[in-house]
Formats: sequence, structure tokens, C-alpha cells
Amino acid sequence: MATNPRRVGLLACLLVAIAATAAAQQGAPKIVPRDFLTITVLDVAQFSGKFPVDPDGMIAYPYLGRIKAAGLTASELEVELKKRLEEGYVRNPQVRVEFEPTESKRVSITGAVKVPGELKFAGELRVFDALVKAGMTTADAGDEVLVVRVAPPKEGQTAGDTEVISVSLRGMEKGDLTDNIALQDGDHVRVSKGQLVTITGQVRSPGAYGATPGMTVRQALALAGDVTEKGTHRGLKILRRVAGKDEPQEIKNVKLEDIVQPGDTIIVARRIM
Repeated sequence: MATNPRRVGLLACLLVAIAATAAAQQGAPKIVPRDFLTITVLDVAQFSGKFPVDPDGMIAYPYLGRIKAAGLTASELEVELKKRLEEGYVRNPQVRVEFEPTESKRVSITGAVKVPGELKFAGELRVFDALVKAGMTTADAGDEVLVVRVAPPKEGQTAGDTEVISVSLRGMEKGDLTDNIALQDGDHVRVSKGQLVTITGQVRSPGAYGATPGMTVRQALALAGDVTEKGTHRGLKILRRVAGKDEPQEIKNVKLEDIVQPGDTIIVARRIM
């Protein structure tokens, strides 16, 4: 199956853009369950040390008991601890909270990715970051990415409830952060395989590519590196399977903005010199 260096390059540039947008919109990273925190209270050893964030998002802190840490930034937790310590424990405490770079969390990723398997991570990991760690998607990837999440069992349960979250690969590629959700420890990410469209003739990388809903001929040709110097956008043809017919239907004079269907074969003709 053909690979497309141009698409890989575009995705690499897109990753940089998404990372910059995410940094601008999300700010400092949030503490999440199973992180490890180093908390230092200047000159007060009994309130300093290393603290794991429990699965419920809490830390067990000396004298203060269990404190909610997940969902806060390190700076926000510093403010919360300072406020509580001032209430009868330490006068004007100087508090510092730091993340421990321990890859204590795991997710698995399978399906249409180049390097499926288990990923270890610390802090926050989003779906697109996981795809990058897995070498990005293969050419036959579909649009849907499923995140399977099993909640911890409740009291009296032998197994937790399973939640399946569907996000759009195409949405993430466009920079839509609502699809680029944060993963949790133990999540399973599966990239679906799409139905294929075959592109042949005078294109730079002929082959079969995943067809996403609403894909135009122009977008399909872009996956194949577009036409070569010897090719032309004029006289494009599509071979399309039609229910009840043995032979595919030939569609002529195809326009670049026409919508392709899964199973189509797009034929790019040679330019007449």
C-alpha cells in the first residue's frame, strides 16, 4: 500500500501547530491521578516530601489529611496548600510543588497506527500525542478513533463500568481540541480502518487511501501527492461499484469538488502534449 511523504510532512507541521494552540489554550499542565508530586515547604521538613496522587485524585498530606490535587496546576495547588498551612500550622509558608517525571501511567493503542502497543507516560497525554508516539496513522486509517475507558469498580462491584468515547481523527488534524481529549491511565485507544478509495494513473503516489465522510476528489488526490507533471486535472474518471451490477460504472468529466465514495477508483489521465 502506498505511503505519502507529503502527508507525513503535513501532519508533522500540523503537530507543531496543534501543540502551540494547545499550549496557548490550556496553559500549565493539570495534575492527574497517578502523578507523583514533590512538595517543599521552605525550612519545614515535616510538610515536605514526595506524594503520589491516588486514583481518586487526592494526596495524603501531613496534618491536613486528604487534599484534592487532580485538576489543579502545580501553582494552584501551591496556593491551596499555603492557605491551609497558614490556618494554624506555619506562618507565611513558602510552598513549591513540582511534578516528578515518572512514567507511572499506561495506555494501549491498536488499529491503523504504524507502531501499535503500550505507551507509558507521565503528566497529561492527549489522543493526538499518543498517535504521534505510535508513529501516526497508516494510509488506510478511517476517521473514527475510539477511546475505551474502564472506571474503577464501585463498592459491591467486581468490575467497573466501561465507557467508549468516539473522537474524530479528521477533527484533530484540523486542530479541533474538543476531539483531542486527555487520556487516563489504563485507556485503550483504537484507530479504525477506513473504507478505501484507490487512486491510479498520473499521480505521485498511486495506491489505496482511507476515505473519510465528505471527502472530495481534490482531497483524495492530495493524499496521493496530487497529479504529476505529466498528469492533468481534466478528464478525471471514477470507476464506481453499483449495487446489482457486475461491472463498475465509469463516471466521466469528474470535478475536483465532487464527493468520492468508499470503493471508488479515481483515474488521472496523462496530459496531451
